[in-house]
Amino acid sequence: MKKYILTTAMFLGAMTMSAEAVCTATACTDSNGIYRVIPNSSGVLLNTWGDETKLACTPHGSGINRYIFLPKTHPNYKAIYSTILAGMVGRKTTTLRVGKDKAGKCTLLYAYLTNTK
Repeated sequence: MKKYILTTAMFLGAMTMSAEAVCTATACTDSNGIYRVIPNSSGVLLNTWGDETKLACTPHGSGINRYIFLPKTHPNYKAIYSTILAGMVGRKTTTLRVGKDKAGKCTLLYAYLTNTK
């Protein structure tokens, strides 16, 4: 039993350490899917494993709760949202291409998955 717990802990620790997330001025890429997805009545808030303050826009929220917003009015809302959820479930590398809304806030332009296997 102790060996099983130790092996499981080592495996989970390796999975956590292997996660990489990078945000640049125009995009955030997460190697294990997006950290947090919060749907609300006007769209979806997306929190990555990366540092959203590196984006050339102002993230929604503050502190550790910094988000990129996908509005329901986006013409490809359903396809983008489905892509993000598939990346989370499949732990796929997910890239969010980000722009600014009229107020300078971070808004999702599009998302794509990369199969790294």
